[in-house]
Amino acid sequence: MLSEIKHLEGRFPGMHRDNQGRHVKTVDKYKIYGAPLDFRELCGRLVRPETKYLVLDLDGTFHKGLNPGVMLGFELCAYQAYGLDYMESMDDKNRLGSIVLNWKDQAAQSRYAKKGAKRWLLPGVLYYSLARVGWKASPVRKTIRQTLGPHAMDRMLALMRLSLMHQMAGVPAEDVHKLVRSLWKRHADRQVIEPEDIQWLRDSFPNLKIIVSSASPRALLQVVQEQFPVHDIFATEVETINGKTSSPHWMHPVFGSGQPKRIAPPASLRQNAYYNKIKYLSLKYPDFMDSGVHTVGITDTKHGEDYPWSEYFKCVADINSPDPFSPLVSTASPLKEIHSAKIKTRRDKEEAESEENAQPWDMPSPTPSSENFEFSKQDLEDILINELAKAEALAIKCYDAVPRVVEDLGAMAGESFAINQALENVIIGYNASLGADRDLYFERVQEALKQTYRLNRQLNSRMNPVSKRWSEIEKIMESARSKIHKKAGRSLEDQPPPPYLEDQLIFSEKTLPGG
Repeated sequence: MLSEIKHLEGRFPGMHRDNQGRHVKTVDKYKIYGAPLDFRELCGRLVRPETKYLVLDLDGTFHKGLNPGVMLGFELCAYQAYGLDYMESMDDKNRLGSIVLNWKDQAAQSRYAKKGAKRWLLPGVLYYSLARVGWKASPVRKTIRQTLGPHAMDRMLALMRLSLMHQMAGVPAEDVHKLVRSLWKRHADRQVIEPEDIQWLRDSFPNLKIIVSSASPRALLQVVQEQFPVHDIFATEVETINGKTSSPHWMHPVFGSGQPKRIAPPASLRQNAYYNKIKYLSLKYPDFMDSGVHTVGITDTKHGEDYPWSEYFKCVADINSPDPFSPLVSTASPLKEIHSAKIKTRRDKEEAESEENAQPWDMPSPTPSSENFEFSKQDLEDILINELAKAEALAIKCYDAVPRVVEDLGAMAGESFAINQALENVIIGYNASLGADRDLYFERVQEALKQTYRLNRQLNSRMNPVSKRWSEIEKIMESARSKIHKKAGRSLEDQPPPPYLEDQLIFSEKTLPGG
């Protein structure tokens, strides 16, 4: 609950008023690249000799159009049904997608279908229906935000994140590590960042600290730390005992986890997502937000999950993103530049090299080079004059509503502390109990969670005046973003076609019927 108050005191158009009474502004520069770039080429345009921190997201950033965390969820379903030996015996080159079928073991395949539907498919369907489909409709988005609070998108993303952590609970860390490494190996052709790129950055900018910060569990980040010479990683963490993670205390029937072997103490769960990414970065690196420190952030920011970066970094870039950064930010933001680019994958570069070595008669017809577009602050203010005015008017209403909301939340601090303390106590009792006592404690845990969910609903209700304005401001910000990209000849409505079925199924010869 205290984190909600802190977020409301943070940066978003409508949370801050400058000395001139303004709430919203444009960035100084917005650059859209036409032709796809190499990752190294993009970094050469963002990172300066004085840049101190370069922060990279993981999912959708290191790979184009791939979320390793989501893929790991599918892998764990198969692992729990078939076992690690079977997973490792499959032909890597044919394991491209998410579904594993074993026609020779019908019992295992039945377990797989049951576990997958209960523990991964159900949360996935709920998430996609809300975050992918419902979120695009303004009335639905407003309702979702009134139900889940101003940070509704992060709450929906937490649904998948916690589902994955429940699946990982109790699985030996070594096995999870093998599954993650296999994922990276199989999808290497979709990588846009190579270890050599990170080493080049370190050699070229010796004062630069390179950090990977992701909402994914630490197991996914550890593979990055092994393969890439980054300086530091930030990940979602939870209690680990004897090489196995415990189940997060957030339990709900939608997770399909049942009664866990061990529940992690609430204090051990650290979700490195949304504003928390900034919080944990600045705690470890206190000068991160200093006005004289140049920082660069690179992310796909899908669904706007890394929007807070535009309120704290000096320079950001969205890569291969369906949801680029908006040119509108709060007047508290130090952001000067936004870059939006498509980055080449390993496959793209290999195919380009093959074309260079091809005979003239094998070459495809030449296409005109794509143009880069750079918009200055004056350009943005002229183009977005209406959007700026609308966003400012809404931000004034939001700013005026915040003090009362913070006061209401503060009045609930005592109840919040008592409920959280009760939950911590029953979890301690659950972990120490056995047999019938354990069943009794589990009922108490569930009852304590019901009280927590009830309190959250009350908190979200108190925040409705802000939630309503955030939805309205966000719509204007997205409109401004679309307008600028349209000026550059890029439509954000154009989405890539869905992957072919062959890319969604994992087959090997032994898994095919009769194989």
